[in-house]
Amino acid sequence: MELQQLIGPTDSVILLSLQEPYFNKILSGEKHYEYRKRFKKHSTKALIYISKTQKQVVGMIQFGQPVIDRVDEIAAIAERDQPGHYDAIKSYLGEAKQGYAIPVEAVYLFEPVTLAELKRQDPSFSVPQSYRGIQPSDPIWELVRHLEVKQRVISDDC
Repeated sequence: MELQQLIGPTDSVILLSLQEPYFNKILSGEKHYEYRKRFKKHSTKALIYISKTQKQVVGMIQFGQPVIDRVDEIAAIAERDQPGHYDAIKSYLGEAKQGYAIPVEAVYLFEPVTLAELKRQDPSFSVPQSYRGIQPSDPIWELVRHLEVKQRVISDDC
């Protein structure tokens, strides 16, 4: 199945930067939420760019409706999801008034697209620090939309 078949005409799509250890925890089923200081207020599909170690887009995560709440409540979700993570998430969110706990609903893997390929397709491409929107007219979408999804990983414990 091509990636574009998983994305409907009204779906929100972003390019999200993740560090490899966190992505691996999502893949292994250890991590069921992504935590952010800012995020979309609705479910979204995110093309995943693994920063630093791989420097490539490796798949897509289907995120559910985010929980938007006070920092201590988001840290409590993290503690239930991964015991021992309360303080780390509270520290990460810092002085923010609120945080986001974004549930992982599904992960789709495809043949990675390297940073060099991304820059060839769009010379002005720059890796987002957090995330950025992707539109159907975006050169990056043109590059990835026909990729064959190799594997679907479902996070069924959310």
